[in-house]
Amino acid sequence: MKVFKNIRNHWQATSELSLDESKLLNIVTMKTYSGGILTRAIVMHRENRGVVSHSPYSDYSKVINESKARCTQKLVTDLHIEAIKGLDDLKLEAMHHYTMQRG
Repeated sequence: MKVFKNIRNHWQATSELSLDESKLLNIVTMKTYSGGILTRAIVMHRENRGVVSHSPYSDYSKVINESKARCTQKLVTDLHIEAIKGLDDLKLEAMHHYTMQRG
């Protein structure tokens, strides 16, 4: 888990887990444009030369939690820790998503 200030100078937390040789489960907690805080899990695909991609309408994506509270380092960290407690379930859910697509 990494917690840092992003390019917009807002607190952000990220975690990454390899699902297989070509897929990464990326969990991000950050301030939204509407001012709240959002934690989302998305699957990214490893492409050539270290490039990663995500297709919004076909790849796995899930909002894990949301808050309308002020975006502080402590709250971003706490919400992210809460989200990654369910990492095993998220991993299974993401892999099931791709199994169903192949189905």
